[in-house]
This record gives sequence, structure tokens and C-alpha cells, in this order.
Amino acid sequence: MYVRSLKETPVFPGPYPGIEHRNLANAESGFPEFEVLYSTTEKGKNGSSHSHPHSAHALLVLEGSLKINTTGNKSFDVPAGSIICIKPGEEHEVVNTYDGTTHYLVVYAPPR
Repeated sequence: MYVRSLKETPVFPGPYPGIEHRNLANAESGFPEFEVLYSTTEKGKNGSSHSHPHSAHALLVLEGSLKINTTGNKSFDVPAGSIICIKPGEEHEVVNTYDGTTHYLVVYAPPR
């Protein structure tokens, strides 16, 4: 078993300005099967289109709202209390559509 305080988990910057992550669980904490991140994206910020070829992942929005843009001009609104699941290799871009910082959990299986 494993318990970790969010406040005591170090922040590491994401690959894009205005996006931060805290790695809550992964192989280093004894769970090689999956990875859990607590992430925040500042108002008006977004990542670029990308994919994770070997990992499915899910984003659960805790506060705020995200828009997930995919190939073929599809987009999905993901408000607080909602989850979106993304298959391995599926192109996507994460955009904060909230008038503030959006907070969300990201689960990768297997880890990236």
C-alpha cells in the first residue's frame, strides 16, 4: 500500500509553459503497471498535438474544464467531474477552457 500527500509531492514543469505535474504514483513508488499525475494548466494555456504510442490514458477533471482536440477536427469538452479516456496512439491536444487554473488527474497504463 502507498499513501502520498499532494502537498509533499514535488512539482515538475510540463513540456509547455503554464502546465505543471506532480507524479503521485509510478514504478519508483512501487507501481510499475501505471502512472498517476496530478496536473494543472493555467488559464489560456494548452499543450500541442501529440500521442502516447504505448499507453492508454484517462484525464479526470477535478476543477475547471478542458477541451481535448483530436485529429479530424473533433473536440471534446471535459468539464469538472468528467473523465475522458484516450487510446494508445490517438492524437490529442489538451486546452484549458476555464477562466482560471484547471486541476485534473492523469492515469497512464502502462506508464509512459
